[in-house]
Amino acid sequence: GAGAGTLRENCNFGISVDIAAPGNKILSTEPEGGYRTASGSCPAAAIAAGVFALVKSQHPDWSSERLVQRVLMTADSIDDLNPGFEGQLGHGQVNAFRAVTEELTPPPELRLEVQDVRFADDTGDGTIEDGEGARVSLTLRNYSHMPGSQALTLTLSAESPFIDVVDSTVVVGVKPDSVEELTSAFSIRVDRRAPSGFYDLTLTAEAFDADISPISILDMRPLLVANGGLLVWEGFQRSSFSGRYLRDELQARGFEVTYGFGEFPGGMTGFDGVFLSFGGYGAPLWEDIPRMDADWKVESIGRYLESGGKLYLEGAGTLWNDIFNLVDGSALLPLFGLESAVGGDYINHPIDRLDGHSGALTAGMRFSETRQSPVAYIGIFTPADGAAAFTESDYGIVAVQNDGAFGQRTFCFSYALADLV
Repeated sequence: GAGAGTLRENCNFGISVDIAAPGNKILSTEPEGGYRTASGSCPAAAIAAGVFALVKSQHPDWSSERLVQRVLMTADSIDDLNPGFEGQLGHGQVNAFRAVTEELTPPPELRLEVQDVRFADDTGDGTIEDGEGARVSLTLRNYSHMPGSQALTLTLSAESPFIDVVDSTVVVGVKPDSVEELTSAFSIRVDRRAPSGFYDLTLTAEAFDADISPISILDMRPLLVANGGLLVWEGFQRSSFSGRYLRDELQARGFEVTYGFGEFPGGMTGFDGVFLSFGGYGAPLWEDIPRMDADWKVESIGRYLESGGKLYLEGAGTLWNDIFNLVDGSALLPLFGLESAVGGDYINHPIDRLDGHSGALTAGMRFSETRQSPVAYIGIFTPADGAAAFTESDYGIVAVQNDGAFGQRTFCFSYALADLV
């Protein structure tokens, strides 16, 4: 990837960037003649491509790998021009003269990122409980184009006395610009006394035959242990998500609460109750909003409810748009007592009035507005076995409660509870 030489609004930076190029007020030709200036990563990428073309014309028999290494190694560091972004601009700014005149030997280097972490518990139910073991797999990305390592040593550790890392070390070979799938690389066991909660794991890396870039990202997602109490999760810690509100209210009532946000939790069986807040749908497309966008998320919820779990789920579009557009999640609808869930307007839909139904948990409740933003894609539910809980005037049923055949109890809601007035 290429980024502009001095950071501006449209520049790229981070562990995946290999090279930088000037990108501020670059003089360029117009399609119909004349000249104009342009800024951003587009002119920067053109300049970087031109340098690669110069070297290729000089060495037409070179492999792509050797060509890339030459351009990267002859780049000039621009860290001092971009304080706060040191190491985030790849090897620096392209230097055409150095690229065609200097002969350098590429040093072995690894620029690593853990892209995915997966836990497989002994019982196979997707939930890691007290006294249970699990295997840990991960996806490791090496962004460096320099020679890799024949023996990278990865070591997994846990600070908590409740987590025993049984198989803690693995040695792997890593090629340049590669993705390594490490299946069942480590194994852990959870102490029988372990309380419910998220437990941090630490991954370290060493290589005797290569340098490891200090900007490498070896973060491991926390291990979730389910041993009673309540689980509260929200996609983000901000407006349109109710996790912190629910956590504080439940703790004030004396419940033991495990709280998390960000990446969707894995197995939930083992918790006495679960509260999931997917938040408002309809945020900008480039924003990484939490979604019901993978089969394993649907399966995790399904397993929990079929075990007799108690689940509150809120989020605009979570039980219609996300499921039916991205994964096959229609089997969830009966577990929530729903015949169908359909989409609402894609534009903001302010509340006129929400009224609780007589005989439901919400009897006597009324909400007149919401501070949620955006208020779009509000789902409309048609109950099957479930009972309507909230109806929005001139719109439809937006909340349903259900006592199911597996002993599960559910409440699904199209709005964020914390933002209602």
